[in-house]
Amino acid sequence: MAWDEQNNFANDTLPEVSDRSSLMQVNITALGATYGVPEVLQTWGSTCSTVLREAIATANVEKGEKDVAYEQYQFKVDDAHELSVNIKAATIALVRDSENGMELLDEYGATGETPRTRMGLQAFTDRYKKTYDRLVLASDARVLPDPVVALLVSTCADMIKLWHYAQVERQESATAYDTLHALQKEYAQKFRAIYTIVVIMAGKYSPDLLLLGFAPATPPPGHGQPGTPTGLMVQGTSYSTTVSCDETDSATSYQLKYSGDGEDWFELYSGEQYTYTYNPPVGNRSYKVRARNKNGFSGWSKVVEFEPPEVPL
Repeated sequence: MAWDEQNNFANDTLPEVSDRSSLMQVNITALGATYGVPEVLQTWGSTCSTVLREAIATANVEKGEKDVAYEQYQFKVDDAHELSVNIKAATIALVRDSENGMELLDEYGATGETPRTRMGLQAFTDRYKKTYDRLVLASDARVLPDPVVALLVSTCADMIKLWHYAQVERQESATAYDTLHALQKEYAQKFRAIYTIVVIMAGKYSPDLLLLGFAPATPPPGHGQPGTPTGLMVQGTSYSTTVSCDETDSATSYQLKYSGDGEDWFELYSGEQYTYTYNPPVGNRSYKVRARNKNGFSGWSKVVEFEPPEVPL
């Protein structure tokens, strides 16, 4: 699990909120009753992870639909641009050498650069169709076949429809993320309320805080917690690395964390063993460990860095 160890809930990232809410949902019913958490907060906590997961899933779906809608729209813009280029070329070949040919090409909108934007392509299509309709009524032969012009008009219409659809999807995606952000704000307030109540009833050093997604404070020496683990050692290869420390008196469990940059720390293992083996990613990592018993956590051990050597195939 990864979260702010200062319990600054308002600063939690979405993964941190998710980690906290997962533990909260599992343990709030039992621990909430033990420490007198109001029923309304217990009820909220009993479903908070499910609600958050659903909101995240909805936001991801809406973003995906928005991305697809914009991709389809952009494809249609490209189609409209390519078609406009070809129609201009065909129109120039048909009209340029005729009487007042250049004036007519200008009326068609067939001079200058072909627009690449939705609004530019729409303006070109409207102008071209207006000139085409006038020439047809005048029985002027300097027009392209009707199916070609109809294709230009329909392509432009499809482009506009896809633009409006993309705007709808953009708004729905924004709404889903607004809902998610509102949940994050609500969760920060609820976490703060539950944390405060449990600290009042159990103390800021209580290991039960960890079960609810909170970080217990590290008590000063002499409060019955284990001593700080010593002998932290990391050894192994890129296929199998073992992190271990000396067994600590009165410890009932250990928490091992790692960092890739020495600033952000993430839990690698939590349990009764003081040795842990895993298959690490490539690169250097820092490690630290602390011990725990019913009275709280010890301080953190010294930090050890290790980069597993590559094993030849």
